Amino acid sequence: MLATLPWLENDQTLYSWCAHVHAMNGASDARTTSRALFGAPYAALCHDFPSRLSYLATHFPDAGFGEVELALRHTLLGYFLVLQPRAVAYRLLALVTDGSLPSIKMRLGITASRVGGHHPLKGCDACVVEDTKRIGVAYWHIEHQFPSTMICTRHRRPLFIAWDPVTPVHRRGWLLPVGGLGWERIEVPVRDDRHLRQLYRLAEFSLKFANCAPATFEVSQLARCYQQGLRNHGFVTAMGSLRLKTLVNEMRSRYSGLEDLAGFEALKSVTTDWPGLIGSAARTVPRRLHPLKHLLMIALVFDTWRNFLVSYEEAGSLEMESPQPAATPEIADPTADLACLVGGGLSISAAARELGIATTTATQIARRAGIWFTQRRKMLKGPHLRQIERLLRRGWPSKRVSEATGRSVVSINRLLAADPDLKQAWQTATFLARRRISRKALLTAIQRHPGATVKELREARYRDYAWLYRHDREWLRSTIPSFWNS
Repeated sequence: MLATLPWLENDQTLYSWCAHVHAMNGASDARTTSRALFGAPYAALCHDFPSRLSYLATHFPDAGFGEVELALRHTLLGYFLVLQPRAVAYRLLALVTDGSLPSIKMRLGITASRVGGHHPLKGCDACVVEDTKRIGVAYWHIEHQFPSTMICTRHRRPLFIAWDPVTPVHRRGWLLPVGGLGWERIEVPVRDDRHLRQLYRLAEFSLKFANCAPATFEVSQLARCYQQGLRNHGFVTAMGSLRLKTLVNEMRSRYSGLEDLAGFEALKSVTTDWPGLIGSAARTVPRRLHPLKHLLMIALVFDTWRNFLVSYEEAGSLEMESPQPAATPEIADPTADLACLVGGGLSISAAARELGIATTTATQIARRAGIWFTQRRKMLKGPHLRQIERLLRRGWPSKRVSEATGRSVVSINRLLAADPDLKQAWQTATFLARRRISRKALLTAIQRHPGATVKELREARYRDYAWLYRHDREWLRSTIPSFWNS
């Protein structure tokens, strides 16, 4: 049991606080400290996203911790939830406070964003000195850890990056500004005072952004906000087209030199051919982007955070001429969120719009996961449907079924996706047919070439042998034992 708990500073990361708990109690193993705090061996060593916060709050009531406050203000979770749909944001928050969520980076869309899921720790030399004088130890500040922050807003100086590619489950201690495990120091390059001012505004906006509540901003409204801001700055022609060359030059001028830093690789997508980062955020049908990309746009278009908020509110009051499709999310597995929305009373199409996915995709996910919803009528009916089902149950490829019935391959694939039993029967029949063909082909090759070596037989029927090796190895072992070493 831990005898002493230090005070958690307002701007201190939970990860850094756990390291100080470990040092103050003289524990020999970091996993022991982690189990005492969170009931899990590696929870304390994860510096970006939390888990099992309810365990910490329940077992240490005298510390006065609120698990939601810890998650939103002392880890990176609050930074990423600002752009999530409301139902998704609070579901993720509940999952990390009550337990753990190993797939959280996928659920937040980080792995699909091309920004990178490794968040290196960052610090300020001036803060290290001040913290050591004030409380006796240096710690990691949460506002320095945001992926879009490279400047200390308090001291107006570049941060240093504590680079260590090792994952928390392979560490046996903590990375600290002073002491702790070793790490490689990387300096953030600043070209001149103008460059410093641009990065300072980006860091300032990042802090204000992270202090917003979950689900504060909606991507379609943000797109209209960016469009208006680009017009105000003269980046849009009278006909409504972007002045691409001017816009790209301005973006590259403001953030030049940061393209190779961890997390800022997204700037490489801004080219003279098409400013991908700008287009993805500001087009009429926007994508759900990484917060870093939105903050780069906000700092490019707006001089102050107040100006951005006013423009965002004005964009919300604008009436759209016609309803637009929802943004495409960068989440890998929305099954749990879809179940939550449908269970809350939304239709499958409304839930799909909330998550930013196609209704067809949501329908397929719901059927695979067993999520109940009101079904739409199938387009294929009567004799046509029965003929297609009969051919699929025989194991015919979808393209061959399409040629035989005159229906498109897309319609047949949708039918398979909508009927799990039919899809399973089709896959089984396809497997058996392929197995029968491969077995026959290999045996025929042996009969035709009785004196062939094992190597020659493999080369002659390589695809059939490789398929049998992966899917029918027992038959291969029992029928042709000379293919196997003793």
